[in-house]
Amino acid sequence: TPDAVISDALVKMGHAWRLAGEAKVPAAAQWITDFLESGEPLVVFYEHKNVKNQLAPLLDKAIGADRWTFIDGSVNAQEKFRRVEAFQNGEVDVILSSKAGREGIDLVRATNLLFVEYWWVPAQMEQAEDRIHRATQKGQVTIYYLLGLDTFDEHVDALIQGKKQIIRQVMGEELAD
Repeated sequence: TPDAVISDALVKMGHAWRLAGEAKVPAAAQWITDFLESGEPLVVFYEHKNVKNQLAPLLDKAIGADRWTFIDGSVNAQEKFRRVEAFQNGEVDVILSSKAGREGIDLVRATNLLFVEYWWVPAQMEQAEDRIHRATQKGQVTIYYLLGLDTFDEHVDALIQGKKQIIRQVMGEELAD
């Protein structure tokens, strides 16, 4: 049936998307480590829990467990805000977050954000970007996207760019990209 074909295709796409994220973990750990040599704090967003779980021991080894923290669905609201406060106060240099950190928090200590993985919906990525793009932000913000060449990432990037173009056209905005 057509529904079964679509369902099977979505499962395969989801699997390819997760594998692309996992394949980027070593490069992400190296990128984060190299970036921290600048002395600047960093916000990192990811999609899949496996990415965070594989990235964690690499960061522990490369920069030390005391220099980073994370927010995801396993972190209750009180602990989430404690971790945000630790980041904002300079107690940790890196905060990793799933979509659980894309709303309701300010991370303006950072002016740099890295997406290890793309998200399907441009508005969700923009919400995540807004965590450092706040009215109280004093510096110029830079957003980085870790794109896996010759992976599913290229397809997701094209999809996201197409969605952004449609949104801008509907809203009557100039196309910046």
